[in-house]
Formats: sequence, structure tokens, C-alpha cells
Amino acid sequence: MFHQYSSVFMKIILTVLCLVFATSLGAQNPDYAGIYIFKADAENGVIQHKMVLEEEGNFLFNAFFSPKDKEGKMRQIRSDYGSGTWHVNDEQLFFKVDKNEDFDKDRTLDFSNTRARLEKPSPRNLKGAKIPVNLVFFDSDIPWVKGLRLPKQ
Repeated sequence: MFHQYSSVFMKIILTVLCLVFATSLGAQNPDYAGIYIFKADAENGVIQHKMVLEEEGNFLFNAFFSPKDKEGKMRQIRSDYGSGTWHVNDEQLFFKVDKNEDFDKDRTLDFSNTRARLEKPSPRNLKGAKIPVNLVFFDSDIPWVKGLRLPKQ
């Protein structure tokens, strides 16, 4: 009789453990999901990088540069786009691109082999200074993406 109940008990325990594990995996994305933007005035124009990380695991990246002419007027904007999926493993964000699904005439940036992490303010910040969360790219085949730091909005 004990053997009969132990089998049922084990099934319940395994089900609960699987639910807890699945919930913890899904719960990590909202911490990372959001909009990250860097915008700056350069000597010869305006530059902006924007990464949108969706909770569902998709991403869209946009970089644009708007050069100024000699009179300070904006000329034609140059935009580059990239898209694909992302996931978190060991506090690192990994980006994956499907060459058939995520590329077209506008989306030409290949974020394969790109990794990033979140740079968060220290919990020991006793001064109360507002320090933004940054998405920091530390590895990428796109040379100008490596080292890019985007504050979370």
C-alpha cells in the first residue's frame, strides 16, 4: 500500500518541481526586456542606437546617423536594422538570427555571435544617486557594436 502512494507522491513532487523550474526560466526575461537607447550629438551629426528586447524573446535593433551639412542642416538619415531572438544564460544575453526569417532589404545587421550583459547599479549605492541600467555589448562580429552601452529607458 505504501508503494502505491509513494508513486503518486513522486509524480506530484516532479510536477511541482517542473512548474517551479519553468516559471523561473520565464521570469528572467522581464528583468531584461525593455527599450535601450543611446543618443548623442556628434561633430558632424546625430547618432542613435536603439535595442528593443521583447519579453517573448524577440529583438529589434536600429542604428541611425543623421549627418549635418556645413550650414548645420540635417541631411539624409542612414539607418541600419537587425532583428532576431534573444535568451539569457548565466546572466549573459545571447542573440540568434535566422538568415531566412530575420533578413530583408532593411534588416541587414547580423547579431549572430553577439553577447551582452546588464550593468545594474550596485545595491550598496548609499548615496541614492540614480544610476541607469545599461545593456553592454561585450562580444559581436559587428565591430562598432562591441563595447556599445545602451541605457534602459
